[in-house]
Amino acid sequence: MRSRLRSFFLLFLTAAAMNANAFTFQPMSARLDSAGAGSILTYRVSNDSDGPLAVRFSVLSRSIDREGTETNEDASRLFTVYPSRVLVEPRSSSAVKLQWKGRADLSSELAFRFVAENVSLESDGVASSSLKVKFRYVASVYVGQETFLPKLVCTVTGAKGESGGKGFRVEVANRGTKHVIAEAVILTIMNVGGKTVVLKSDQLESISGTNFLSGDNRRFFIPWGQAVPEKKYDARIDYQSEF
Repeated sequence: MRSRLRSFFLLFLTAAAMNANAFTFQPMSARLDSAGAGSILTYRVSNDSDGPLAVRFSVLSRSIDREGTETNEDASRLFTVYPSRVLVEPRSSSAVKLQWKGRADLSSELAFRFVAENVSLESDGVASSSLKVKFRYVASVYVGQETFLPKLVCTVTGAKGESGGKGFRVEVANRGTKHVIAEAVILTIMNVGGKTVVLKSDQLESISGTNFLSGDNRRFFIPWGQAVPEKKYDARIDYQSEF
């Protein structure tokens, strides 16, 4: 649910930015190959306003903890961004190229954020940390290979929620080599009071629609009155992949 709220908030900010400044940045999600011609991608910044816009670019690493909190750090050394900033004239657009220059022999996909920030026009000679950012776009970038695939597995344990109610503590790990947005999730839990419990997507709103990066291990709590605290259940997760 947290990831969905963050995505909604990001889309809200993006929409607000578009309405206020007529500034767009595309694509918002893309994949780069770790080597060859596919390791370069061209983005487009469009300015539909009546005034010029100064835009700077940066790349951040991306990791997500068990609770869904995302952490980012500077990853500029792994990429070439050209140009690193542009001045987009009114009613025109500019192109910026992003190229992977890290390792070619990746064993699994890496996830990043490509950030486009509208800064004040009086930014020449101003330290980067002092620039006034008016708004930003945060795009998703994945570096990997076509052969990479996701693989979600789960473990389920009886637990008590923060309010004290019984339920299932579900840990979902992506042991594959590629990220996946899990849609239409079905969780099958065996031997719950002697029965098999099948939970579908509308009962798993905190899980369904979640973006699991390669190597992620995420934790969720699903209320269920018949769950036995600390009991480990045999379980299976099924889903439809949206990359």
